[in-house]
Amino acid sequence: MANWKPFIELKTNTGKPIRNESVTITPQAQALTVHFPFGGFVWNRPVAVLIEIDGRRERFPVSDVTRVALLAMGGASLVFTLIAVFAGILGRRNVID
Repeated sequence: MANWKPFIELKTNTGKPIRNESVTITPQAQALTVHFPFGGFVWNRPVAVLIEIDGRRERFPVSDVTRVALLAMGGASLVFTLIAVFAGILGRRNVID
């Protein structure tokens, strides 16, 4: 029988730690995997950096500026499209009346 994978997976992966004397830095990334019968795709994004200094561990979140810019552009294009559609509908309504 075929090996069934979940259709959508969201995993947080921890990278290889980088050590320098008493400091250890470990990157973290999140992967969204979508599986189709004919293939699929993976989208990775940075999540955080773990820093350990002398036994004290802190997590610093990473803001993904590219993702924020893409969402802003997508939202703006949706708003402009809706404005154009409504302007077209209102324009036709005025011509008919």
